[in-house]
Amino acid sequence: MVGKDVQLTVTGVSAHSSEPESGVNPVARMLDFINSLDGKVALKHNAFTDGARYAADNWGLDYLGNKLGIGFADAFMGPLTTSPTFVGVDDKAFKLAVNLRVPKGKTPDVLKAEITDKLAAWSKKTQVAVKLDTSIAAPMYRNPEGEWVKALLAVASENLGMEHKFGTSAGATSVHELPNGVQFGLARPEVKYTGHTDNEFKTVDQFLLDLQIVTEMVGRIGQLPKL
Repeated sequence: MVGKDVQLTVTGVSAHSSEPESGVNPVARMLDFINSLDGKVALKHNAFTDGARYAADNWGLDYLGNKLGIGFADAFMGPLTTSPTFVGVDDKAFKLAVNLRVPKGKTPDVLKAEITDKLAAWSKKTQVAVKLDTSIAAPMYRNPEGEWVKALLAVASENLGMEHKFGTSAGATSVHELPNGVQFGLARPEVKYTGHTDNEFKTVDQFLLDLQIVTEMVGRIGQLPKL
């Protein structure tokens, strides 16, 4: 503390937004902490305290949408996840971005309407002005049929020593744009995913296994009489 200035540092644990349960979100904790000081410490009410109240009341430390009351899950794809992942400020406003990963079960329009209605009701009740910019893409679900898909599953499960069954991921890739595209990931469920995190890395053993799988995949699919 220098004079009247207070520097607040919150340290978290990096995680991909598709797996919020594997990390510690410093954004959510910082805003929740600031909001908890209201009434206990003489804080000047401004965009920062309003933003902290918005985050704490509607999103909190929960990453399943339960705080806002929009949580749901699909038996195969898993639950909706909601992670406050960005805070920023400019000359006009305090900004907070919440990253949603949506399973099948609700259309984007239905979910968007739920979020809009609940946040509008909160804004009216608290008299905190909130400008929403909501964009929700349709969830990607593929019917696991086709010889080429079966070949991909065989290559991955045999080389990784995993059970021969399809899985799901909340990760978003460009394969979504392909009509029959599927994610063919090389991540192992028992190994922490280190992509898109600080000091992103892959071990030499992982790289060599990736090379082995991709090479075998090209060979198998290239020899299929039909896809």
